[in-house]
Amino acid sequence: MIHTTQHHWSPETGWSTPPGAAGAQLALVFGAREALSPDGPLAQLGAALPGTELVGCSTAGEIHGTHVTDGGVVVTTLRFEHSSLAVVAEPARSGEDSRELGLRLAAKLDPGGL
Repeated sequence: MIHTTQHHWSPETGWSTPPGAAGAQLALVFGAREALSPDGPLAQLGAALPGTELVGCSTAGEIHGTHVTDGGVVVTTLRFEHSSLAVVAEPARSGEDSRELGLRLAAKLDPGGL
């Protein structure tokens, strides 16, 4: 089973609900580029979700429930009951073949835990 929560941040109102989910292993973060600065909502998110892997990207619009907004951040937290999680990263080079990037990412994962 996967337990999820979703939170939205806007520059006008801040967080819709305080970000936090006991035991969350992963937070998927999508937001406007200007809202993803390290000293903005991301800092608050990191403090509210210690030990949670934050993964995401910038967007041209955020979906929260049935609403689409611009200029904010949407976060979905996930807690897996019976699964472990590994996060790896690799810089993408402009015009790079996605297969090569995928191979480099896969090489960083421990196949023993899969």
